Amino acid sequence: NFLGRKIKRFQLLLDGLIQHSNNKITNHRSHHSRVREKKLTAETMKHLYNTELYRAFYNYLSGRGIQEYYIPRLFCIAKLESNFDPNAVNFNKNGSIDVGLLQINTVWQKKCGMSLHNIETNISCAKIVLEKQGLNAWVTYQKWGGLCEKSIRI
Repeated sequence: NFLGRKIKRFQLLLDGLIQHSNNKITNHRSHHSRVREKKLTAETMKHLYNTELYRAFYNYLSGRGIQEYYIPRLFCIAKLESNFDPNAVNFNKNGSIDVGLLQINTVWQKKCGMSLHNIETNISCAKIVLEKQGLNAWVTYQKWGGLCEKSIRI
């Protein structure tokens, strides 16, 4: 089916990016320290919006009913939170766990009624989080949203 092919293509793009990334982020580390260590700039982030990965991300999320306004911001969040790694896991000090591409916290797993461990359900749950709490549900966006916004405007 068409959606299945889109998911597969998106997964292949992510797998290729992860395999060829020179700065793969390891799990179990604060996303804030990851941003500082990588010295990610708005210009670097802007470059990523011109890649096939972004086009696939955009098409996939828009096909899932996510508003156009949020897609580049969620792309930035995915970069900052997981470095586009759909298998990323971060253990938080409070005992909860952030999972997957968009690092959805496990407190949402029951609310979303789905696993957070694959791209399709991670994004579906992210849509629910977005509808309930907006972009500020992601601590990364609270702290680094300015970088995301600047990269979108460049």
